Amino acid sequence: VTPDGTTTFTKGATFTLQVDELLAFELVTSVASIEVQPGTPAMYEVRVLNNGSETRNFVLQIMGHPNLSTQLTSPSDLLVEAGETGSWQVETSAAAGAVGVYTQEFEVTRGSVSSDASIEVDVLPSKEIELSGPLDGRILMEPGSMSSTLFTVVNSGTGNVTLVASLSGLPASVEADISHTSLMLAAGASIDVVLNLTLADNAQPGTHSLVFGYGGSGVSATQTVDLQIQDRFAVLVSSTVADLVAGPANDARLVFDITNLGTSTDTIQLSLSDEAEDDWFSYSLFTTSLSISAGSSAAPASSKSTRKF
Repeated sequence: VTPDGTTTFTKGATFTLQVDELLAFELVTSVASIEVQPGTPAMYEVRVLNNGSETRNFVLQIMGHPNLSTQLTSPSDLLVEAGETGSWQVETSAAAGAVGVYTQEFEVTRGSVSSDASIEVDVLPSKEIELSGPLDGRILMEPGSMSSTLFTVVNSGTGNVTLVASLSGLPASVEADISHTSLMLAAGASIDVVLNLTLADNAQPGTHSLVFGYGGSGVSATQTVDLQIQDRFAVLVSSTVADLVAGPANDARLVFDITNLGTSTDTIQLSLSDEAEDDWFSYSLFTTSLSISAGSSAAPASSKSTRKF
């Protein structure tokens, strides 16, 4: 009641104020770009900043890329408190044959809110070469001979290479010549190279392991082949007499030298070619075989021509 006698009535009301959650987050990467060597993945982090008002669970989505392979090395679910930052551990590698700069994208979605991030991936050219040689892995030679062996060099990487030839294990009795002592190969290219060997006349029989290869631009490839020096078999027959004079009263004899031009002791078999024999003459050998060491000569061999009556 007021002093003037007026009566005032007040009617009350109750209100409920509900404050909704603030849902806000941001996705970022730990680095802007990475370099990837073929066959070797690169590690980095993808982070989510929870700018909202509540602790929330976030799941990272990795967008597929035909030239990249990206996967998580930590759990995909991440519980992040309000105002905090969570991170995923990620690794990216390049697909076979890929080279150049690509973009790997990521995304996180919660409710009607989403955030994305990306990283540039520079896939460096791969350096790889292959070298192939004779199928049986050996080179057969005789003293005093020459041989040519074909090898093939292939650039199986994705970058150009500059290569230099190498050869080891060569014995002193062998001279070598390589058709391409240096070369440059583009990615995917191949070239045939020839290894020429010249063997000295006095080379000793035996087996030697040769290592032939190419290297450069951070890569190398070698091929091991066996150089098998075989015995040489050769004979020289000589005489200082060119003609035989035989008569009814006497036989004619010819002494000739036999030289073993081979590389080992050998038994020499002797024979006569009787093309000139007819009704007037007959021929015979006093010795039909000789054992002569390498490089030596023997002169006990003779032939006889007899006049027939």
